[in-house]
Amino acid sequence: MRTLNSGKNFLVTISLMVTMTLLGFVTRKLFVNEIGVEYLGLNGLLTNILAAVTLLESGFGTSVVFHLYKPLAENARPRILALLQF
Repeated sequence: MRTLNSGKNFLVTISLMVTMTLLGFVTRKLFVNEIGVEYLGLNGLLTNILAAVTLLESGFGTSVVFHLYKPLAENARPRILALLQF
């Protein structure tokens, strides 16, 4: 039973990945034909910048949470406020 379910999961995942890849190519082709290469380049640039900012923020948020453990355990309110305002 588990092997059958794993096989179904595998097939669905592969089919979704193929579908998403094909849809990506189709939408890119439609963008190039309808609105031009200039917009598509600008859209790609802004998408890449957003992805980089998201990666940077996730590390920063994790770091702040890590540094909050000790002040919360010691009930050091000024340090907690400083970290949260940072």
